Amino acid sequence: MLALAMATLQLLVVQGLKPAGNAGLEVTFHTKERATLRSAHGDYEGCERLLRQSWDRQRPVGVSVLDGEIQQVIRADQDVVGELVERGPTRVDVWFFGHDGKFHFDRSNPHAKRIYDTLARSKRSGSWVWFVATLPDLLIVDVAFEDELPRAK
Repeated sequence: MLALAMATLQLLVVQGLKPAGNAGLEVTFHTKERATLRSAHGDYEGCERLLRQSWDRQRPVGVSVLDGEIQQVIRADQDVVGELVERGPTRVDVWFFGHDGKFHFDRSNPHAKRIYDTLARSKRSGSWVWFVATLPDLLIVDVAFEDELPRAK
């Protein structure tokens, strides 16, 4: 098993699910990396449900992995960027057409340039993007266009 080391949530598409005995569930992502959802995870059922939906629908979910173990799984969402507003050197506010509330992302994110470029392209072209944001603060931690998330099912 490859060790997937991430400290933050990332958009991933599940490409395979395999029981890992009493350990839980082995998950393969579109990146070909693998991680285990441990049966002792505090929200095993909720995480497993979202991972299975990603597999069945070939849609991304937000996943955080540390040392090959899944720490968190949250729903990803899809929308078109309506507005981007710079709020000083570290913050960009984001409004989507189909969502209430002001989302934002932090320029200290190691992927800030890619995130900004993707959101700006969505705004210019009117194209839909997938995104994952933490709640309740609506902090965007990853974004991608549909064609950037390959499917292999």
